[in-house]
Amino acid sequence: MVVAGEAFNEIMDRMTFGSWRWEDTSLDILNTLLWPTVICLGVRLRPMIGKRGR
Repeated sequence: MVVAGEAFNEIMDRMTFGSWRWEDTSLDILNTLLWPTVICLGVRLRPMIGKRGR
């Protein structure tokens, strides 16, 4: 769903500006895919970290 949403966003940006703005597009894609991945990994690893300290 995240990839589909980002693809839609970038296509709409392309239609609005008339050309690809690669600096903006690449940073949008990186941030859109990076942060949900980091959050999911953090939630997934959190129980393991809590058990290790006990």
